[in-house]
Amino acid sequence: MKKHGRATTNDVVAIFGLHRTTAEKYIRAAVEQGKLIRHGRCGVFRDQRAVIDFDMERYTHQGASHE
Repeated sequence: MKKHGRATTNDVVAIFGLHRTTAEKYIRAAVEQGKLIRHGRCGVFRDQRAVIDFDMERYTHQGASHE
């Protein structure tokens, strides 16, 4: 996932040596917890909203500085 930002169930099976149904169970749990996003049949992706911490004051028009 680090290289391409996505992984298929088959990728997870190969990387961790899991049975396919076990991999699907863990992927489903991660999706339910908001750690991954499932995109149709294309694979699963990290949920970037969960890892980005915005300083909202910095990104408002009034708080923005033009240095």
